[in-house]
Amino acid sequence: QASVEEASLLAELEDDEWYAIRRHGWILPLLELAEKHPEKVPVFIHGVRAMIRDGGLDLNPKPGG
Repeated sequence: QASVEEASLLAELEDDEWYAIRRHGWILPLLELAEKHPEKVPVFIHGVRAMIRDGGLDLNPKPGG
């Protein structure tokens, strides 16, 4: 049951949230977290959302990227 909830949470991420995760190289850590500790995925996602909301993540494209 918990794994399904975490998977649905990943499916509900907004474009800017996925962009931030990719931009900062967090895809692999997020996938590993989902595999080993799925109950912690909501905390990770909440942190990403809070950093976006508070302006703590650079969402501008990398130069040349």
